[in-house]
Amino acid sequence: MNSGTEANQVQVFVAFLNSSAEPNVSGGTEMSDNYKFYAQKMADRRESRTRGPLRWQLVELMRVVQSCEAMWALEDRIEKSR
Repeated sequence: MNSGTEANQVQVFVAFLNSSAEPNVSGGTEMSDNYKFYAQKMADRRESRTRGPLRWQLVELMRVVQSCEAMWALEDRIEKSR
């Protein structure tokens, strides 16, 4: 892998914290109406994503795949034990 060039160093920074928690508003400050509206819309959006028909089709498909994989693993163990 030594092609005569130096390896590039990459530095990555986490830009967003993926959290469903509302921001800490200590000290008696309240959230703005704008933020409350945004937070509610995002909560509604997350809920609609988990309730959509495609989500449940994907869950069912993954259950079938897991069932098949378990069956194949069992068949492999039976074959190897013979």
